[in-house]
Amino acid sequence: HPNFVAPIYGLEAVVKVSGTFHGTPYNTEEQYAINQAKRVADVTGDQTRMDEVFNNLLIGNQFAAEDSPFLALNGVTHVVNTAGTFSEPDCVRPNEFHLKQFGIELLNLEINDKSDVSI
Repeated sequence: HPNFVAPIYGLEAVVKVSGTFHGTPYNTEEQYAINQAKRVADVTGDQTRMDEVFNNLLIGNQFAAEDSPFLALNGVTHVVNTAGTFSEPDCVRPNEFHLKQFGIELLNLEINDKSDVSI
């Protein structure tokens, strides 16, 4: 699809399950394949968990946001989640209870994680 931007591992996961690529919505099997591909990309380093974009300001992916020990080990004290619209199948769901155990505060913003959404 010419207007859809996604990492190659996500595209490949959908094609492997469905035989062709399409945008959202994904069925359960496709979503599972995408999540598995994200995990592999995270382990292999094809997708970084987070990057420092300014002094002490980090931008991270779903796996960073949902991994409280990883965040604590990297000195994170606050998480602002802008991919927290629970109606979306790929929303990010940090565990507030676990974050608090590591002294990390969470601000979960109900923003639809789409390029055309005005923030």
